[in-house]
Amino acid sequence: MRVKALSQIGITVKSLRRSIDFYWGHFRLPVVEVMEKPSAVIGEIYGQRETTVKIALLRCGWGSFIELFEFSPSETDREAGRNRPGFTHLTLDVGNVDRAFKQLTAKGVKFLGPPVHEKGAHFVFLKDPDGHLIELIDMGILYYLNKFFGRFVGWVNMATRFRNRDKI
Repeated sequence: MRVKALSQIGITVKSLRRSIDFYWGHFRLPVVEVMEKPSAVIGEIYGQRETTVKIALLRCGWGSFIELFEFSPSETDREAGRNRPGFTHLTLDVGNVDRAFKQLTAKGVKFLGPPVHEKGAHFVFLKDPDGHLIELIDMGILYYLNKFFGRFVGWVNMATRFRNRDKI
């Protein structure tokens, strides 16, 4: 089997409306579909009983999607964590990180720090309304290097450097 691309990522949110406003308002990610799944379906798919879920599918560039999940009732009001197993962050390719930083700062978005320029990539981090970490990135020429050589380099690494995965 060969993976062609990352298709979508799912994020549980407290308020679907607030999250849609955030992702549309700041990144212009349009809503393709909103659906509600009853507890019987959720029980079969996610193992959650006595709960319903509303799902919004947001279209990103290159054919990928962000799925926003609002469960009712919700399990916790705790902000998303970084140092435990699970989702750490979502990365959005914005083309020009410095320009995006200036535009979003003017709209009142708070960043964790200024843009970083490192090894040919430019990136900066912020949080969505539920505390999920979002990275804005522009990899410049690294996109093309990865597109043409990334698969080959990955295979070579798996056959050499990472052959013994017990040492990873």
